[in-house]
Amino acid sequence: LPEGDLGVPVLHTRQAVVARTPANDASRNGTGIEAAFRFDPAGNLSGQTVLHPSGVTEIGMRGAFARLNAQNRARAEESMMAASGFDGSGALTLLGDPQDLTRPFNFRYDFLASDYVDFGVVGGMVLPDAPGSQSFRDLYASTSAPENATPFYCNDSLRDERYQLTFPANVPIVAIPRSQHFANAAGEYQVDWTREGQVITAHHRLHQRAVRGADALCQPQDYAAFRELYQQVRRGFRGQVVYGDLKTVQAGP
Repeated sequence: LPEGDLGVPVLHTRQAVVARTPANDASRNGTGIEAAFRFDPAGNLSGQTVLHPSGVTEIGMRGAFARLNAQNRARAEESMMAASGFDGSGALTLLGDPQDLTRPFNFRYDFLASDYVDFGVVGGMVLPDAPGSQSFRDLYASTSAPENATPFYCNDSLRDERYQLTFPANVPIVAIPRSQHFANAAGEYQVDWTREGQVITAHHRLHQRAVRGADALCQPQDYAAFRELYQQVRRGFRGQVVYGDLKTVQAGP
């Protein structure tokens, strides 16, 4: 198969066994995100989002960007910005030709947003959404029901998201969240928080398992493990960076 093609089941007649070319595993599924956010003293921000797509993700990206033209480019850029909840603008840069299957394809999204945060008061900031990408932070919504009575699709996938927040030199950073790790039958989730001066990095990693093999659906009894795993992801993304001058906080009566 050409590089980037989606693996499909094939029948090896001589051996009389069903196989998959290539393997349907974490190296083919999932995606990675790197997002940088730089804040100025007025609370405005500038940043950049870069994806690290797997083979399957790259196929979908090629299909979407092959239809990009002068007429719909501005609309796509506005839509990416609006989905993040920012008040600002962004610009796409294509990294390669979506119709050239002989070379990798990707894109970069640079953005500006105004009045995102007020550094004049003490506050807490969760990780902003990265414009131009889809985070796995909302996976818990797919398991909102307490129980599931039907089989469901659960492939082997690896998702990796790295966020970098750069705060102004005059803004005190009070605390960052603690790193976390969780694992069960459905997979493994880890978030690592680090700080160097005014730069804070959060690295989220989710490895979801195909519990019953690459070519089998998960069963209703597997659902509880996935629900528990995704709830841990939800809690991990709730972590807040606490900033501001605590001396300006007025004590209660």
